[in-house]
Amino acid sequence: MDYIEKQNITIVDSLEDKDSVFHYLSTFMVSHGEIPSRKEKAFYKALWERENISVTGVGNGVAIPHAQKSFIKRPVIVFVKSKNPIPYESLIGDSVQLVFMIAVPDDKKNMHLQYLAKLSRRLMNESFIKLLMDANTVEELYEIIHNDQFLNKM
Repeated sequence: MDYIEKQNITIVDSLEDKDSVFHYLSTFMVSHGEIPSRKEKAFYKALWERENISVTGVGNGVAIPHAQKSFIKRPVIVFVKSKNPIPYESLIGDSVQLVFMIAVPDDKKNMHLQYLAKLSRRLMNESFIKLLMDANTVEELYEIIHNDQFLNKM
């Protein structure tokens, strides 16, 4: 998944709930220059608007929240691994530890669907999810994500 850059992978001890996840992601996007600071609240709101359409927790401890807004500078995926489960309503289960947030500008809507399809195919592999869950460093996560063994599954 060459579209997940190392600087967009992070590990946290825990986040309180889904709302805390969305705040964290919004702050992350600002601090990494992906959105202007004045748009942090608008980005947070965009995550919730999408969530209110349909939950983005997909089961197996995974969530894929996403947003499309004109102020997003470029297509990006932010990957947050929590060391502890986060209460997060999902289709199967009620907590997550792996959050893959997709953000794309309005004029790149097709990329959103491409990212979602590629990510979904990869996340159907239980071995892949287990490796991510067991990883302890950003470097390990990056190596797992870019491992050729899983690239042919895309």
